[in-house]
Amino acid sequence: MPPLNELYDVVVVGGRVAGATLAANVAKRGMGVCVLERADFPSDTLSTHVFQHLEGFERLGVMEKLLATGAPPLTEFRLRVDDVDLAQDHPDLAMLNIRRPVLDPILLDKGIMVIPDILANAGGVTVSYFEWAQDRAGYFWTLERVNARLDRMMRQSFENVYEAANTYNVPLRIGAYILAIDKVATTLKMRGIYA
Repeated sequence: MPPLNELYDVVVVGGRVAGATLAANVAKRGMGVCVLERADFPSDTLSTHVFQHLEGFERLGVMEKLLATGAPPLTEFRLRVDDVDLAQDHPDLAMLNIRRPVLDPILLDKGIMVIPDILANAGGVTVSYFEWAQDRAGYFWTLERVNARLDRMMRQSFENVYEAANTYNVPLRIGAYILAIDKVATTLKMRGIYA
């Protein structure tokens, strides 16, 4: 089997509702997408910081670089809450605790597009805004309308970030920051600091 970076154009780190939605939308554009997620499906709480299934990293050809960062494979979790020890041993399932500032540059060096978490996580926040707006108006949307609006907003957000990153020749994460700072600066100029 060829390495993943030859099979996929984009890697989405985190397969929550927003990350999975983003991956689906990018795939609909004809791009090959790989979603890296630490949890087995189904799972109601997912995180992008501890990855259990390391085969994806191996197939992407980045495992050696990840290990070279000093992130040793983990075989246990230790969590203590008050006097309760919630330890879990996983001797047969190595995991890595990799933070985005370490992971992203390694993926980018391999030529793999990395969707920034600020964009990948935007779907949940957007739907929360939809709920707030519906509550304020006292008018409730169908699931189809919520999904259609979310789809439109996520597509437009991805296009805006992608365009900014290409315009300034920077990674998508920096493109997202450029857009965010520009939006704040424009609003500040229009409304003033005390509006």
